[in-house]
Amino acid sequence: MSEAEGAKEVEYIEFELNEPVNLNDLNEDEDVIELINNRLRAFPDVSRFHSLTYLSLRQNLLVEIPELDIPNLETLDLYDNQISAIKGLDKLVKLRVLDLSQNRILKIEGLQNLPNLEELFLTYNKIKKIEGLENNLKLTQLELGCNKISKIENISHLVKMKKLHLGKNKIRVMEGFETMKELEILGLAANRITKIENLSPLSNLRELHISEQGIQSLEGLENVISIELLDLSKNMISKISKIELLTNLTDLYLNDNKIEDIQSLNNLAELKKLDTLYLEGNPIQTNDPANYRRKMPQLVASKLNLNKKYFKCFMMTAEPATSTDTSTVGKNEQTTALLSHESAAQNLNKTKPSGLEGKLTAPLIFSMIFAVMSSFQFGFHIGCLNAPESLITKWIEINHKELGNQPKDPEEFKFLFGVIVGLFAFGGIFGGFFSGTVADKFGRKKGLLLINIPILIATLLMGLAKYVGIYYLLFVGRFLIGISCGLASGLAPMYLCEIASVNFRGLFGSLNQLFVTIAILFSQILGLPYIFGNEDYWPFILLFSLVPLFIQLVLLPLAFESPKYDLIIKNNNVAAATSLRKLRGCENVEAELETLRSEADEARRRQNVKMSDLFKGELRWPMIIAIVMMLSQQFSGINAAMFYSTEIFKSAGLKGTAPVYATIGMGLVNVIQTVISTWLVDHPKFGRRSLHLIGLIGMFFTSMAIVGSLSLQKSDASSDIKQIGSYGAIAFVLLFVISFATGPGGIPWFFVSEIFSSSARASASSISCLVNWFASFLVGVSFKVVESILGTYTFLVFTICLGFFIFFTYKYVPETKGKTVDEIKVEMNRMK
Repeated sequence: MSEAEGAKEVEYIEFELNEPVNLNDLNEDEDVIELINNRLRAFPDVSRFHSLTYLSLRQNLLVEIPELDIPNLETLDLYDNQISAIKGLDKLVKLRVLDLSQNRILKIEGLQNLPNLEELFLTYNKIKKIEGLENNLKLTQLELGCNKISKIENISHLVKMKKLHLGKNKIRVMEGFETMKELEILGLAANRITKIENLSPLSNLRELHISEQGIQSLEGLENVISIELLDLSKNMISKISKIELLTNLTDLYLNDNKIEDIQSLNNLAELKKLDTLYLEGNPIQTNDPANYRRKMPQLVASKLNLNKKYFKCFMMTAEPATSTDTSTVGKNEQTTALLSHESAAQNLNKTKPSGLEGKLTAPLIFSMIFAVMSSFQFGFHIGCLNAPESLITKWIEINHKELGNQPKDPEEFKFLFGVIVGLFAFGGIFGGFFSGTVADKFGRKKGLLLINIPILIATLLMGLAKYVGIYYLLFVGRFLIGISCGLASGLAPMYLCEIASVNFRGLFGSLNQLFVTIAILFSQILGLPYIFGNEDYWPFILLFSLVPLFIQLVLLPLAFESPKYDLIIKNNNVAAATSLRKLRGCENVEAELETLRSEADEARRRQNVKMSDLFKGELRWPMIIAIVMMLSQQFSGINAAMFYSTEIFKSAGLKGTAPVYATIGMGLVNVIQTVISTWLVDHPKFGRRSLHLIGLIGMFFTSMAIVGSLSLQKSDASSDIKQIGSYGAIAFVLLFVISFATGPGGIPWFFVSEIFSSSARASASSISCLVNWFASFLVGVSFKVVESILGTYTFLVFTICLGFFIFFTYKYVPETKGKTVDEIKVEMNRMK
């Protein structure tokens, strides 16, 4: 925060992070003191500094404000602490600037004795109502963005207001500011407004930010001719009638609306001062992106007859203009494609992605393939025991006798096979728990390489168990492979998200699940009787793990370490810059490096985030969301369908080898839908949250349909009716898998990496993986027991769980697509 205008030049003292501070060493006539990032838990005693005019204690751990007696203080900066109540300010009668953003304040209070207050910052709190400002008549700037305010009220008396920011709240009606004749900037982005109104009295309004609403018409703007910047992005506008009346307009944000053709923009020709226009994300771009990129600059320039040397048209290669910063709501910091009015066509080929976006390069692709080989191992061992179940069970029974053991009931050997299946998930619990530790200690790339050691040992133990005649090796190998895949389940999504640029983050995150599904299908194909699914060759199914292991070793020299790990964890700027340049295929990566440096600064301020810290303070709610997302994947019932798909198809009436082929068909459907989901996850009309919801809702209804079909098949009805039930069960199981692949299959794995900063990402990943694997283990070992009790009604248990997950996702889970961690944090707090 800058010093107030007119303040005299002063010499100030600033203390950096964790530097020991002794205020007794300072002179009593100090004017400015900054104690930033000092992890202060108690308010320092500054009462002896009677000349103090500026005090900054931002980014500390303060929980309350004591009674302050600093008579000359004009600026108090308490940004980013843990303060829950405004108090102790009654004696600060000269205070002009107060910043309490990023705290835990529930109510505006304690300001009645501050008659000279001019600027008040309360963004990122938990305020539900505007109140307590009756005596603050000199306020010129009020920032209340990112709270829980539903109505603009109790501020009509603040007639000197120039800047009012209320973005990211729950406001439905534009009202309560009509008396503010001097208002210049009004920020209402990301609320719930559907109509523009009550702006006519604001004769000095220069900027209006009303993006991310449900606005369909520009009616209500025609009399506000003073507007220079108008942000209407992410609304439902199809026509821009009467906009020609805004003769002073220079910047217009119309991205992500419903504009379908160039003719609807003709009235912009009357705006002689217009030089910046954002249009991407409208049907004119999304319906034909190639032509939009090729023709739009020429069409806009010629049809609008702009009399400017430069015209900026925001191209599809950059992120949509979004309103995220409540202090400059609607301003997009992305680099625009600057097109010369005279030579738009010539310059078009020179336009390249910039900022935080990137392109697919060979090093990026090789690094991706290196990582997804671990995902392949994970998926392969989910499905590899499915087809040869009866073969392995029979061999265990024979080998048990060969080892001189007492004969057992055949059902006991089925139980032993169930234990072998369950040990995979049990080992995954341990691997998932330590995935974050391995990621931070050894690095993402080296960690993915190291997990091949237990994979190699486990593969040899399981693959050679038959030939050495010891079935106990299957237990050990399965547990070890579970540990390896548990590590991979945390490391692979983390690595993929961290090496990808922002425009490929969703795609790369989804690739983890895509290769899991491909591997499941591949394992099922290998289990066919005429390949390896027979008495002689079933061990080769288990030995196939050596193939992805070998591929990963070959790709090792071509893969690069995560730049985030190099810079944020290892503090190695050179290594991070080198990796980024290789992965992005260009020399200019400064914008992305700067983002990483900011995240690194935040990580150093927080120091190491322990697992216990994830259940405290501001990290608790993201951790709860991450856990529920992981539970929604496993308690959806998908692993019950995968582990026991063959038996489900047998119970549906399929005989002979038909259940095996039906299971393979299910795997193929899973792969195809995951490919579609991989494309949809970054599609303009979808996002992580919407796809996850669609998938959960689909699974909710199909799980009930599965129960109905299986019940019909087992009923006393006629054979024709039973056959309908059999075919229905098969069809609904396939629809169940399609729904899973749409969202719940892949999104939870990389969702965790998106909602946590690097300082907490590894620990959060460990806990999330632990929860996921434990839930998988629980489903695996309990499904048979529950099935024996509930029979055909077993899937109703998952239906109940799915109902809860649908409710939770709809109400509490934020959209993360194209957003930074800070933006996601704001959205989470708003939805809480």
